[in-house]
Amino acid sequence: MYRSFGFMNEQPVLIGLMLFIYVWKPMDHTIKWIMQINSRRNEYGAGIHTSLFVSHVLIPDQFALNLGYKDELARALIKLQVKNLSAMDADWLYSAYNHSHPILVERLRALRYKGGEDIFADEKRKTEEANGVTE
Repeated sequence: MYRSFGFMNEQPVLIGLMLFIYVWKPMDHTIKWIMQINSRRNEYGAGIHTSLFVSHVLIPDQFALNLGYKDELARALIKLQVKNLSAMDADWLYSAYNHSHPILVERLRALRYKGGEDIFADEKRKTEEANGVTE
């Protein structure tokens, strides 16, 4: 490998390390992609037909859906998303490559959650009462 880069008589260790890193990068991305595919398959769980790019209901989401707690789960997921200051929506390809779990939009779509209410109204009211603001 050293000869192909012009090092005929010597083999510097630092250059060898740099060459190894350049050769390893494509392999690293391929391995990461395969691990993400496997992680998403495991996340969607056994018994549910899965595809890498198609949103299906996760087993915990399906459990909440069956018990009638779809709205509560959706509100909790939205609150977690807001408090964690995470990105609300990502490109499907970016998400498939970088996220091992479905993003909020995918999960809300799978739950068929429509929204429309202010889920932070109760917290706003408590904050206003604590600060002495009245309407």
